[in-house]
This record gives sequence, C-alpha cells and structure tokens, in this order.
Amino acid sequence: MEIAIRRFQEFHVLDVTGELDLYNAFRLKDAVEKMIARNVQFFIVNVRGVRFIDSSGVAALLSIRALLSAMGRELRIVNLPRNVQRVLELTRLLAFLPISASEIDAIESIEKKLGAAAGRN
Repeated sequence: MEIAIRRFQEFHVLDVTGELDLYNAFRLKDAVEKMIARNVQFFIVNVRGVRFIDSSGVAALLSIRALLSAMGRELRIVNLPRNVQRVLELTRLLAFLPISASEIDAIESIEKKLGAAAGRN
C-alpha cells in the first residue's frame, strides 16, 4: 500500500493505493496520527486506488473516524471503488463512515457543516 498526501487549502487528501489489509492498515493510521500532530483539521481519504480491503482495513477506517470525531476534526472518505463499497455494504458499515462521492463533494460537505456550526454560535 502507498499513501500520497496532497494539500488543497486547509484540506489534506490522503491518496491510498494498493491493498488496505492486515499487513499495512496500520500505515494509514500512522499517517493520520502524524498529521494530527501537525494540527491538520480536515482529512479526505481517497480510496480510488484501493484494490483490496479486509476487516483490518475497515477497522482502520473506523478507528480513524472515531479518533478524528473525538477531537472535533473532520474526515471524509471519497471515490469508493466497487470492491470497497461492497465490503462496507456486506459488513453493514457503510452508514457509519463519512463518505462523499468526490473530493469536491467532501470539501463542500465539510464547509457546509462548519458554516452551520458557525451559524449556531
């Protein structure tokens, strides 16, 4: 598995390619933890290049979601290939992850949420 990180304004995109499985799911969690240490607030995980995901990969995504949510940071998972979507459907976890169709949709979703939160203050 490879992880490339891009930045668009305050949004950080992690492009994940390869297999997100028992042998390397920890690498995605490590990358997110390093970004948290650098005070990154907005995470977009692009899984377009993920060829295979197993329960460890799903657990890594759920763990990242829980960690970022607890810290008040934003996560969106984008560009789900059919194989990844199918695993999330079969495990009934699709609804538990913040999924957007594309990076643009993810950015708009985060901005909308932040705007709504600002309106309440």
